[in-house]
Amino acid sequence: MLIVGVSVISLAVARAPVVRFAPIVHPESHLAQALIALVTLTLLFNVFFNYYHAIVGQPGSVAHLPKPINPRPFEENETETTTTGATSHDGVAEDSEDTAPEVTRGTFAGCRLCVPCGGAKPRGAHHCRTCHTCVRGMDHHCPFIANCVGADNTRHFMLFCLYVAVGCGWSLAWAVACAKADADGYRTFMDALFDSSAYGRRAVDVAGERGGSLEDLAKVGGVYAFCRALFAWTYAVFKAGKLNINDAFEQSPQWLNAWAFVCCIGGLICVATTGLFVSTVNSVASGETYIETLKSRSVGARGGMASDADEGELRDGSGGADGGEGRDGSCVRGCTKLFRCLSGYCPFVTEFCGCFFWFCVPSEFGPAPWSKIGMFHLRQVFGSGHPITWAMPTAKPPQGTRGASQLKKE
Repeated sequence: MLIVGVSVISLAVARAPVVRFAPIVHPESHLAQALIALVTLTLLFNVFFNYYHAIVGQPGSVAHLPKPINPRPFEENETETTTTGATSHDGVAEDSEDTAPEVTRGTFAGCRLCVPCGGAKPRGAHHCRTCHTCVRGMDHHCPFIANCVGADNTRHFMLFCLYVAVGCGWSLAWAVACAKADADGYRTFMDALFDSSAYGRRAVDVAGERGGSLEDLAKVGGVYAFCRALFAWTYAVFKAGKLNINDAFEQSPQWLNAWAFVCCIGGLICVATTGLFVSTVNSVASGETYIETLKSRSVGARGGMASDADEGELRDGSGGADGGEGRDGSCVRGCTKLFRCLSGYCPFVTEFCGCFFWFCVPSEFGPAPWSKIGMFHLRQVFGSGHPITWAMPTAKPPQGTRGASQLKKE
């Protein structure tokens, strides 16, 4: 159902600038309308192209690895505690790669035993309980694509988020242009929507119908009567608002229906997908998936982090290729503590605003995407071509990606 919903909303947002906004902004220029339709269709094609491959593509198969002949047996009711403190029940570990040591030699060198699968799992692979399989380079399981985001479909997932954000921004831009082109219709809509006198009259009328008139309020006695009047006025407030909205749309041009839909739904999707794209780019540039980031933070919260003195050495320019030479150590430590405090109360905001911390807290978010290390990791996903070509719609992994090298091996 989520896939159908995403498809329908994408089509509705893309239809608005072509059918509703372009005839208002350029009523006499058929060429401008055709160009708007061409750009919109190009964005829509890229959205559905990458969405399709993110859904049907293998996120990161480990089927090429042989299965151990005699994997470690687990009893049905066995309970195992991982190194991060997580506990598993019924023989299925929450973090199964920590339950078995890594093999150092032979066919399974660099692999661990996946407890739920009973198979070999290379570094960076994780078991998805929703897909019931191990995924190489797993970042997370996305319900909107009904698939995991792994090493082989990260590029399509990121481009899907990028084109959705750009497409919604494109529709929002034409919604603003349409409101300026038909200023009279827009002003009529806003005047009717925020007509406080009409809103007050409607609220009083609706409350009076439900026993909440001014005369009834004067006679309130007892808890039951008070609760009845409170319910009547609560209902009246929302009902009057609904009547104001209906009246505003009835008095306004038809394009305002599409305008309201694009501004509310399209704007929300634009912000959400932009944040998701920025967060995923940051994760790829750091060379660490979202699951591995959560694990490292969990270990750090349990006392695995370095001391403040060690943190200063890592961040004051004396350690690491991207340590930030010439930075003030006290400033960096202060920003680090502020970031950790914010991440504890509102992790989404700090994930969304991660790009603003790259200059001060490089070790929290990893190297910046434009750094040498960040570009190296990004080329593992997008290929060795010029960054301008990274957004091109290609079904097969570009030259230089991990997926391309995997295909050569197979």
